[in-house]
Amino acid sequence: MGPIYHDWISRARSPHTARIYQQSLDKWKSVFGRLPSGETRAANLDRFLRSMAHLSPATKATHIRNIKTLLRWGHDEGHWRCPPSVLKYRLRSPGTAAASRFLSPDDARAIITAAGNERDRLMLQCLFSLGLRNAELRGLEWSDLYYDRLTVRGKGEKVRSLMVPEELLKQLNVWRAASSGKGLIFRSHRSGSRLEGQHVWRVVKEAAAIAREADPSIPDASPHWFRHALASAALQGGATVKQVQVYLGHSSGQTTLDTYAHVIGDVAIADFV
Repeated sequence: MGPIYHDWISRARSPHTARIYQQSLDKWKSVFGRLPSGETRAANLDRFLRSMAHLSPATKATHIRNIKTLLRWGHDEGHWRCPPSVLKYRLRSPGTAAASRFLSPDDARAIITAAGNERDRLMLQCLFSLGLRNAELRGLEWSDLYYDRLTVRGKGEKVRSLMVPEELLKQLNVWRAASSGKGLIFRSHRSGSRLEGQHVWRVVKEAAAIAREADPSIPDASPHWFRHALASAALQGGATVKQVQVYLGHSSGQTTLDTYAHVIGDVAIADFV
């Protein structure tokens, strides 16, 4: 692997991201026998996607996104020139978007209600009402909550300020009064330390299983499904793409458009005329 690729990997924000970048390159090389470059065409990306038919939609999307990131970076840095069809390549299949992880607001509320204790119910309510990522939820501190505004530290240490819905704010204030009101908002019951990512996953899975006993149509959700549920419902309710982008902490409006194209596309085009 040449210095160009080492340079790209070294720009990863974390060791974990660097490992995923390397895995994407290895997977590409196993298909084509060479690494991506200015000779890569959209047909190559299509073939790469087909070669991952056995993988989950999220994993396929990650590898495609990483290869596209490399190609765009190399193009911008002058290492090669990529055709527009490669730079603008998009995953439009519902299987790789939030459409494959549909959780209605009613489903979300049923899962929240089924959670085993007050802390878990409040965690799930924050995931849904604030559209938080798993890591963002686990990193919340009481000092981040100021009146009705919550400071959230997202991917790449990007910070955004969210307005907390009135009912959730009441619940948080009750929870604060019952706790120390300092440090992390959500802690491990056992150790008092920061929760692990898998702990939040387990809370969601267990609550979803309980809710499914009353309503078999409720899906086997994960923490991220609550984020999709909020964004989808907001867009269908009239929120703008820009509003959803800012609230979720997406890097660009294009990311929001790509992720929720299934929602935006459900509107009859004649309604705009």
